[in-house]
Amino acid sequence: MTTVLPTSFAEFLQQQRAAYVNSLPGRLAQLETLAQQWDQGAPAGVLPDLERWAHGLAGSAGTVGFAALGETACALELIIEEVRDGAQRGAEIISGLAALRAQLRELVAATATE
Repeated sequence: MTTVLPTSFAEFLQQQRAAYVNSLPGRLAQLETLAQQWDQGAPAGVLPDLERWAHGLAGSAGTVGFAALGETACALELIIEEVRDGAQRGAEIISGLAALRAQLRELVAATATE
């Protein structure tokens, strides 16, 4: 396989965005797996892992220019923190994941037509 080097910074950013979009289904699957494990009573260590994944997605989405996705992931991260601290119900995590899933699907669909 031959690696094609970008000819401009704009092309480089476009390649990074495309690679990021391609990684989103796997990232979402990991988040959902962790949320499901937590919802089914998995050990307490799952919630910090879930929070870390949401945090990483929140930061990385903004870095590659997907601000709305980053904000949705950040909102999920805040919900997880509140659940951890006892200020929020666990069902809110599932709702937050649903919002994140919808955002990811829209992003993947929009970028597929670019």
